[in-house]
Amino acid sequence: MMATRAKQLNEAEPISIDRALEAGRKADEKRKMHERFLKAAAGAEYDRRWFVLRVAHRPEREVVAELDDSGLEAWAPVKTVWRTVFHSKKKRAAHRPVFRSYVFVRAVPSAEAWHGLLGIKGVRAVLGGGSGPFPISDETMNKLMGLVKAGVFDQKKNARPYRIGETVRVKDGPFADFTGVLEGYAASRGVRVLASLFGREVPVELTLAQIEKFD
Repeated sequence: MMATRAKQLNEAEPISIDRALEAGRKADEKRKMHERFLKAAAGAEYDRRWFVLRVAHRPEREVVAELDDSGLEAWAPVKTVWRTVFHSKKKRAAHRPVFRSYVFVRAVPSAEAWHGLLGIKGVRAVLGGGSGPFPISDETMNKLMGLVKAGVFDQKKNARPYRIGETVRVKDGPFADFTGVLEGYAASRGVRVLASLFGREVPVELTLAQIEKFD
């Protein structure tokens, strides 16, 4: 047994210290280059513009945190949604991305900046076209931030205020003042109503804002 172990040790591949040192040196150079690119992306405050990053296989908040640590202003807007608790009729609030797989970042546009941003783990692309990444104006960003802060994208806790089969009145649109029976709910806060139009029942699609209870 001892002889076998001695033979295995003798035949083992020797550790290459030089190879390990070279690998470490290259990794350190790569890290420093990445830091230099991100520093270029941060640049001067007055040169920064908003851009959109497409991220994958990583939560948006983690990408935002890494960008923040690198001195870059980043934002991933979230909305409130309501989820029913398992084995319960109660609902709890949860936060979900308004734009899944996208992160906004304020950076100085340059080739070095794009290399730095694409070096962030999880970042797949900077949105743009043939002429390069597309900047977003401060005015547009301020409007978007205002909408998110105002809760425009939030889901209402009682997202289905009417019962299926309940009679409702259309209060807005081309079918205003007609009544109908709620057949079901559609995507994006829509409803399907079987409306009574001139003695006939016609299925129409409306939004929740267009109907009200019929007393």
